[in-house]
Amino acid sequence: MKVNQMIPIATERLFLDRFYPDDWVNRYKMELSPEQHRYQSETFNPQTESEIKYLINKLIDQDYNNKTLPFILAVRLKTTKEFIGFIGLKNGGYDNKLENECQVEVYFSIFNDYWSKGYGTEALRAIIAFGFQNLKLHRIFAGCDIENIASKSIMEKAGMRFETFWRKDRKRNGKWTDGFGFSILDEDFI
Repeated sequence: MKVNQMIPIATERLFLDRFYPDDWVNRYKMELSPEQHRYQSETFNPQTESEIKYLINKLIDQDYNNKTLPFILAVRLKTTKEFIGFIGLKNGGYDNKLENECQVEVYFSIFNDYWSKGYGTEALRAIIAFGFQNLKLHRIFAGCDIENIASKSIMEKAGMRFETFWRKDRKRNGKWTDGFGFSILDEDFI
């Protein structure tokens, strides 16, 4: 079965799905929220409304079978189909038959109106399962700022293991800060 035919990915409470034209509204609210970007580096530059609209329009017709394109899905509430965040895989390699290149970085962001409800963990578990079962990945990895306890907790709850400590790898609020790296292997996946 082709990847396009496997979308949406359903969980108990969520759909990891294609983007809809009106998703730009909540995505733009996320972009404007200082709380949403608390742990971003100083190089983070919020996108404009027109940039967000352009991005969403580009993602609406995403061909997930084209393995050279980004793999980004909208996170939606199953009951209302409301856009509450996004999750994606990057750094390619999931079509490559070489084991050492079948690894991707996962990234995710849940709109702060929906924090502390387990949606981040649920979405991350789903994309990890999809990556191992359908994309035949070998390794999925992610990182977070050392002070971002929520992201760290989401990764741990989703089965990712602490892998590394990055010393002063990003600048935030005029100071160099540390980060954590996590990963999960296909052999760890249960």
